[in-house]
Amino acid sequence: MTIFKTGTLTLIALAGLLGTTSVAAAYDQVFIGNYPTLTSCEAEGANMDAHPGWVHFRCDARDSGSTRNYDLYLTT
Repeated sequence: MTIFKTGTLTLIALAGLLGTTSVAAAYDQVFIGNYPTLTSCEAEGANMDAHPGWVHFRCDARDSGSTRNYDLYLTT
């Protein structure tokens, strides 16, 4: 009976660890906003006060119908 309890507790702990790791990996970027030009997106990203762990930014082009917009993300 003791081996069963130990094995069960080990599996629960392992599942919790794996679940925490996958959640942390999902948040490697944070969406900040959408900008009409690459220049405005880069200017906002360079001047943004970020959380100490979020030190980089990225501007991704996104076509929205006939216009192109840029999404600003903070990254680790």
